[in-house]
Amino acid sequence: MKYDLMQLKTLAEAGDKAALDAYLLTGIERVDVETVAKTNADVKSYFDSEKDTHANKHLETWKTNQLPGIIDAKVREANPTKSPAEIALEDLQKKFDDSEKARTRETLKNKALSVAAEKKLPTAILDFFIADDEDSTNANLGKLEEVYAKAVQDAVEIKFKEGGRDPKTGTASDTSIGANFAKSANDQAKPVETTLWD
Repeated sequence: MKYDLMQLKTLAEAGDKAALDAYLLTGIERVDVETVAKTNADVKSYFDSEKDTHANKHLETWKTNQLPGIIDAKVREANPTKSPAEIALEDLQKKFDDSEKARTRETLKNKALSVAAEKKLPTAILDFFIADDEDSTNANLGKLEEVYAKAVQDAVEIKFKEGGRDPKTGTASDTSIGANFAKSANDQAKPVETTLWD
């Protein structure tokens, strides 16, 4: 603070409060305000409130003046304006591409079915192995054939472990019901008598 003590004394003795207040305010420096703002909670709260008010006012002004332009630019960037003819052409192109994909998939499915039939693979799950092109589909079917053959071989091995590898042979006395039935029918049949001179 910069004050002339003689001037202060003269103003105080004169009793002019307005002149004394004006003189006191002119002597306050920036450092004095910063010191008071740091040490006095009421003054600090007042300055913080003023800062918030100004910051909010600046933000609202920016939103009003700048934000709509930024939003419009981003919308135009994301959705460039297209004529109805361009939109219709894109729609037709998409439909054409989808029909081509469906046709290609159907062709690949037919080829996969013939390969599966030739290699004796299950056809119920072929849709899971059809890819976007023939080479990938054939690779997938090759993998299916490999895994399927391994699964069949594992099942055979399990069956052999349960019952052994030697087939059971029957004895001569063991005959089936059908064989017994045929033998009895043949035994009961009358032989046809043929004569040479009839």
